[in-house]
Amino acid sequence: MTLRSTVVAFDRPHSFAFVADALGLHAERTFTLRPTPDGLGTVVISHETQVGPLPRLGRVFLARRLWAANRAMFDDLAQAASLDTATHATAAAA
Repeated sequence: MTLRSTVVAFDRPHSFAFVADALGLHAERTFTLRPTPDGLGTVVISHETQVGPLPRLGRVFLARRLWAANRAMFDDLAQAASLDTATHATAAAA
């Protein structure tokens, strides 16, 4: 399946949103980023809405795979954020 995704809103570095469309599917996803109380990390809040016949059928058959794909996405995001933090810390120390 090919999705056409478009960023529809952003408020750097606090949030961004995109929509994705394909035959039988319209999805909207928003990410909100908040610093942790100690200021050393970031909490990522994601909200997604899917409408159309494909999401209804997909939930029945693909629920585990969708969960795994989301988990992988957030793990990748955490890893990228950690690398970025390490890069900034190294640059600041130099």
